[in-house]
Amino acid sequence: MSIYNIQMASKLSNVGIHTIRIWERRYKAVSPERDPSGHRNYSKKDIEKLSLLNELCQIGFTISKIAGLDNETLKEKLREHGNEKNVFRSETEESKIPEKQIEEVMIVSLMALKAYRLDIVSNELNRLKNSLNGKQFALKIALPLMGELGMAVANGDYSISHEHALSSIMKFHLSHFLYNNQNGTRPSRKKILICGVEGDLHEFGILIAAVLCKHYNYEFYYLGPNLPAEALVDAAQFLDVDSVVVGVTSMASHLGAESIKNYLEAVLPKLPEKVELIMGSPLSIPIQKKFAKKFVQLQSLDSFDQWLQEKI
Repeated sequence: MSIYNIQMASKLSNVGIHTIRIWERRYKAVSPERDPSGHRNYSKKDIEKLSLLNELCQIGFTISKIAGLDNETLKEKLREHGNEKNVFRSETEESKIPEKQIEEVMIVSLMALKAYRLDIVSNELNRLKNSLNGKQFALKIALPLMGELGMAVANGDYSISHEHALSSIMKFHLSHFLYNNQNGTRPSRKKILICGVEGDLHEFGILIAAVLCKHYNYEFYYLGPNLPAEALVDAAQFLDVDSVVVGVTSMASHLGAESIKNYLEAVLPKLPEKVELIMGSPLSIPIQKKFAKKFVQLQSLDSFDQWLQEKI
């Protein structure tokens, strides 16, 4: 069973340390175990209850009336009052979560990752995920956090295993935005196919690209990394898409510029005339001039975000 000290319990539940102590002492809201030194040890169930109590207090409940209720009853009260936990924000709704809070969560996540406390990392990300829309989570949290970790790995402060662990957790949370359909509206804009170039096994960038497409209500097909050219052409033709987005990460430089160029030029002439190919990559790949009208190169996800907005 995972246990957390009061500092971590406060961060995970978003309840102040002083408040936690009052709720314990005065209202018996939670009863954490104590270690041999007398320090409080909170369970996941304790933290969940603190978070639920906090949510209910914010919408007008009195702590003295709800502190003795169990977690399931507290969840039911949240559902009754239209504030159920773990429901995503509308994709068009902008969060007003303070930048300082985002920074604190990122710091805690990296500290927990260092000790391989992956449950804490996931809980921290989940707390922000429920307060941000897909675009905000992808560009304000996922991308900066992975970038910061990448630099730490390069400096020798973290290992490749840390990077793989965080990448797996991040893909899990991004996928919730990708396949969540909370508002029930059907996509109304152009159809986009998203994949990674053959030989490139990294999918973090194209996954964020797909989340951005979802944010702007595009109809999209996410086919993942390492897609052969022939399979890409078949899918684009069958699905009758308007655009094909191919991600090429900087880690794919081992393939060589010529190999990537051959891949793109094998795809371009076989795409339907209306279909444009967008390569998202920091790498510069020269393409024959005859393909210039239907080929666009974007060097960052911010550029892709801008491209999506211009197409609306």
